Parts: sequence; structure tokens; C-alpha cells
Amino acid sequence: MKVNTSMKYLKDAPTVFVHYPIGAGGWFLASLIYFAYDQSESFEFDNKGSGHNNRAIQYINNFYKDFLGSKEGADILEDANYENFSQQQRLAYLRDNLLISPLAKDSVPQVISIHCRNINIFLEAFPNSKCIQINITDDQKKLCRFNYLFKILSTTEINFETFCRDNGLSETEIKNAKVKIQNLKDHFDEFEWTSKFITKLNKTVENSPEFDKRILEIFYNEYINDPADYLLTEICKFLEISLEENLRNDLTGYIFQYRALQPKL
Repeated sequence: MKVNTSMKYLKDAPTVFVHYPIGAGGWFLASLIYFAYDQSESFEFDNKGSGHNNRAIQYINNFYKDFLGSKEGADILEDANYENFSQQQRLAYLRDNLLISPLAKDSVPQVISIHCRNINIFLEAFPNSKCIQINITDDQKKLCRFNYLFKILSTTEINFETFCRDNGLSETEIKNAKVKIQNLKDHFDEFEWTSKFITKLNKTVENSPEFDKRILEIFYNEYINDPADYLLTEICKFLEISLEENLRNDLTGYIFQYRALQPKL
């Protein structure tokens, strides 16, 4: 991979935000879109059906998250504390702090999967950006929680332990939870305590009409059930991506594979 040795600002790059609730499959979609731009690395799935193994997206996502790990970043993601941190200050913070990762290619659009309550602030801060947004219904929140627990927390013991401690579980409770999460279907109701975290950054602010032409909304049912070639065509049309037949076939196949790997609640 060609390394970006000069630090460049995200505001100067074409960017695609994939905005979605935790557990709704946005990392896979971000990986799929990135692969449409750049096929220099193989497309990967892990054994739980997640797209988190794709390194190019790891380089971008894990780097940009560093800049949103601050108090200012949390206020932006949670759409909170406007009395002390104004809209203009937020815009300036995003424009002046978010950089392109030195491990990411700067010759292709930056594709970022993001959880936040208000995507409008990002679209305003980054005029060169567009957004693919996965929306869920209230009755799909439970499924998203299951997906996150099954695909992410159950796969990495240290991540799960940290998650439990951050949510106030005792060492004895963590030990019991580690056993139960390995048979999640039978014990899913016992993980109701995770709901607050899973839904913390769900969309709460409606999309601004001024960004209508820069946001493509997809409902989760469509994302999972619509014909794969139709879904891909709509995304590529919106992003103005032209695909050669072989690449189109590959991407369509990845969608089928992703859907087949999804856990059943």
C-alpha cells in the first residue's frame, strides 16, 4: 500500500460517510464502497459475517476516531452541550482536526463508517462529502443489539471484558457474561443492559433538506433484502461510480455472501 507521508486534512478530500446505528452493518457497506474505488487489497469477511477485517477501512476509521475521542468529539457525536460548544465551534473543530490517516490512500475517496446522532454537522463541515445512511425501525433495535454482541463483542475476549467493565459489571458478573455470550441466543435477554450503549449514538436529528442531494437513505430491510444488483446500482448511481462488469459481479457476490453470513436471532 502506498503510504500517505504528508498529513492532509479530511476537508480537502472527497469523502463518503456511511452513517448507521451500531449493529446495522455499516462497516461492511463502507468496505464494499471503498473496494469499488480501490481493489489493491483483497476483500475480507470474518467468521461472524462482519466486514471489520478489511484493512483499508481499518486505516481510515481507526485513525479518524482518534480525533473524536475527545470531549469535543463526544459532544459532536452525541449532539450535546451546545451551550458551551457552538455550531460554529464544532464546524471549526472538525475542519481543523480531522486528518487523513498516513496509512490511507489519499488518491481515492475516504470512506468512513460513523455512528452519530446528527449527520448534518459532518456534511456541513465537509462540502466534498456525501452520505449513505442506513435507517432502522424501532423494532429492529433489538436485532442490531444482537448483531453487535454476536459479531463484535463475542469474538474478542479483551474487548468484551473492557466493554463490561466500562458498563459497571463486577469481575464475577464479567466471568458469567463471558460464558453466556458464547451461547448468545439462549441468553440474549440477559444482555438487556447493553441496550443503552448500542442505541446511544442512534440518529435523533432529521436530515436537513439542504443535504437532500448528498444523502442516500436506505432502510435496513432494503439493505438486507433488496436484490443485490439493484442495491449496488442505486449506491453507485448516487456516488457516480462506474463499474466494469467483473468488478460489479464481485461486489454483488460480496453482498450475497454478507447476507448469507448474518446471524439469525
